[in-house]
Amino acid sequence: ALAGRNEALALEVVSEAIAGRFRRDPRQLVVNTRTRLVEGIFDEFTYDPITNERLLDYLLSCEGDQTLTRAWLEGPDARMTVVNRLHVLEPKVGDIVRVGVDAQTRLGQRHLATFDLYNERLRCTNGMCSRSKAFTHRVDSRVGDVEFQAQRAAVRVGDGARQLQPMMEAATRQHLDEPVVDSLVERLQDPKRGGSRDLLRRVVATANAERRTDGREEGDYTLWDFVNGVTDAAKFSRTIGREAELEGLGYAVMGEYLSAN
Repeated sequence: ALAGRNEALALEVVSEAIAGRFRRDPRQLVVNTRTRLVEGIFDEFTYDPITNERLLDYLLSCEGDQTLTRAWLEGPDARMTVVNRLHVLEPKVGDIVRVGVDAQTRLGQRHLATFDLYNERLRCTNGMCSRSKAFTHRVDSRVGDVEFQAQRAAVRVGDGARQLQPMMEAATRQHLDEPVVDSLVERLQDPKRGGSRDLLRRVVATANAERRTDGREEGDYTLWDFVNGVTDAAKFSRTIGREAELEGLGYAVMGEYLSAN
C-alpha cells in the first residue's frame, strides 16, 4: 500500500527493516520452511540481497519494450511482472498478445529471486505463469555473483517466454468429455495436491463464465476454462506465496491434461 503512494519511501522502509534484523542479531539463519532444517548462516557481509529497485531495472531491460504491469510488496518480499506486447495482426479472443517475465524476491531464503515465464491472452482474467522447473530460473545467494545471476535469469526467461504460448493455445482448443471434467473436479479439490473445495468453487464459476461468453452449451468446457479458473483464483490469495502456488497448480493442470489427451 505504501509503495503505491511513495515507492522510494517504501524501499527505504524495507531496507531499514533488513538493517534492523542485523542490528538485533548480526548472524541470521537460513531455514527451510518446509523441513525446518537450517541450510546456512549469513551476516551483513556475506548476505547479498537484490534490491527491488535493481530487480525492476533488470526486468525492464531484459527484452524489447517491457512495461511494468504489477508490483507487490509484502513485508521485505516483492513481486513484479513486466510484459512486452506482441504485434499480432487482427488478434482474436484467445490469442497470446503479451509475453513477459514474472519475478519475486525472497528475504532470508537461499533463493534470493525467482524468475518465471508470463503470458497474457486477449481475453484472460489473469495472466499465466509457468511455475515449472523447466522454465523457472532462481538466483542462489550462495553461488557466484548474485548480480550476474539475476541479469542472466531475466534475459533467459525473457527469451523463453514464448515457449508457453503453444500450450495455452492448445488448451483453448481442447474440449473435454465428461470423464475428464470429473477427473479435473476431483483433482482441484484434493488438498494433498494443492486444491480445496473453495478453489473448486471459484474455478467452476470462472469456467462457466468463459463458456457462456463464448456461447457454448452447458457442459461444453475447454481445458483452458479450468486452467484460467485456477489462475483467476490466485488473484484472491492472501499472500504472494499462495498466489504463486495456485499459478503453479494452473500450469501443472494444463501440462497434465494436455499430455493425457
